[in-house]
Amino acid sequence: MNVGKDMKDILAILIKGRTLTQEQTRNAFEMIMSGTADPAQVGAFLALLAQRDPTVDELAGAASVMRQF
Repeated sequence: MNVGKDMKDILAILIKGRTLTQEQTRNAFEMIMSGTADPAQVGAFLALLAQRDPTVDELAGAASVMRQF
């Protein structure tokens, strides 16, 4: 399994203080927007992102998914 393919992996990256790639961010937002992400994981994801400014890759990944929905 590629790192960043499921929400647990993505949360682990953010908890370590790392930033997400565009693909990882896209995967997270696809899970959120499609309703497949657990609500608690969505809350944790958004809280971790809110602790710092987003990177260009994170913004691009999120925007690319939101344009589809």
